[in-house]
Amino acid sequence: MLENNLTAIILLLCGIILIAAFLLFVIIKIKSANRIKEIENYGKPSEKKLKELLEKAFSPSAVFSSVYIPYTNGDKDKYAEMDAVLILRSGVFVIELKSHNGKIINGDTRYWTQIYNDKRISFYNPLYQNSTHSKVINNIFKSEGQYNVPIYNVVVFSSTKVTFTNKYPNLVQLDDLIKYIKKTGKSDAMSISQTSRLRTVLRSYIRSGRVVEQKHKRFIRRTKRRK
Repeated sequence: MLENNLTAIILLLCGIILIAAFLLFVIIKIKSANRIKEIENYGKPSEKKLKELLEKAFSPSAVFSSVYIPYTNGDKDKYAEMDAVLILRSGVFVIELKSHNGKIINGDTRYWTQIYNDKRISFYNPLYQNSTHSKVINNIFKSEGQYNVPIYNVVVFSSTKVTFTNKYPNLVQLDDLIKYIKKTGKSDAMSISQTSRLRTVLRSYIRSGRVVEQKHKRFIRRTKRRK
C-alpha cells in the first residue's frame, strides 16, 4: 500500500514538473515573439515621418515608402525591404532609414558599432546594405529597357542624438535629407516621360501583403542566425 502511494506521489510530481516546464516554454516563446515584434516595429514612427517629409517636399506620386521589391535573379522568394524610394527627374534616391542613438563607429567595414548607455551593439553597415538595394532597383530598370538611370544610395538617421566617427556625403540626418536630395544630381537629368516611366515600372514590381512580409522576415531571421 505504501509502495503504491509512493508511486502515485512520484507520478504526480513528474506530472507537475512536466506541466511547469511546458508552461515555462510557452511563456519564453511568447516573450520572444513579442520581443521580435517590438524590434521589427521599432522604426515604424520614423518611417511614417520620412514618408510625410518626402511627400511634402516633392510629390506623393514620387515617393514609394516601405516597399518590398523582389530580386530579379536568384531566389524568387527573396525580397529587398526598402524604407523609401524617391523617383525625381534628378535621379532615383534609394533611402535606408536608421533610428540608432548614441555614438556610431562607422568605418568602411562590414559592420558598424553603436555605443549607447554603456552597451556596444554591432549592426550591418547600412551603406553596404543599401548598395544592394540600389542594385536591385537598377537591375529592375535594366530588365525593362531603362539604362543609365542615376541612382543614389542614401542612408538617413532619424535621431538627433547620434554622432558618427566618420563622415560620408550620402550619410545624413533626417533634418538634412531634403537639402541633400535637392543639391544632388542634375535637376533635368531625366525627361518627364522617362521619370514617369520609371515610377510605373517600380510600381509594377512592388509586392505587398502579409505573405510577402512573413517570407521576408523569415529570411532575415535565418540570415541573422547563420552569422
